[in-house]
Amino acid sequence: MKKVKIGSKEYEQAETAEDLGIKRFTDLKHYLIYKETGVAAPNLIDTIRGFIQGFDNESKSEMLITLHNYFTGLQQVNDSQDPDQMMFALITFDKEEDRTKFDETQAKEKLELWNSNGLTQKIVEESVGNFIKASSAHFVTSLRTSLMMQNLEE
Repeated sequence: MKKVKIGSKEYEQAETAEDLGIKRFTDLKHYLIYKETGVAAPNLIDTIRGFIQGFDNESKSEMLITLHNYFTGLQQVNDSQDPDQMMFALITFDKEEDRTKFDETQAKEKLELWNSNGLTQKIVEESVGNFIKASSAHFVTSLRTSLMMQNLEE
């Protein structure tokens, strides 16, 4: 853990994925997928399944509709839920915060407070970027395992 100063207050920040509890790590993976694809993980999975179903049924129209819906979803940017900002809130801890779980509402409240204390998007992106780089090997292994498990469940 490292110290991060936002305004006049100091916070602790996870440096790698290994610093996170299992619940926070699971939530972090969803934001990583959202960051990379522009679509929340459940929507991305539904899109892929819909496309595969259209392929299996030899229905070009079903495949086209699925891709159109995906494209429409990509165009609907939700400004209140920037994935970098949410990951920053997820890896940055207040002293009283329960580190064993992640609460999206609490994260948004933290971001509002930090915004009023001078937090910039540059700081957010640098912190999250450094965290991802330091954890990259762990993420690759974890995401590969998750994808394999989802394929086995189908």
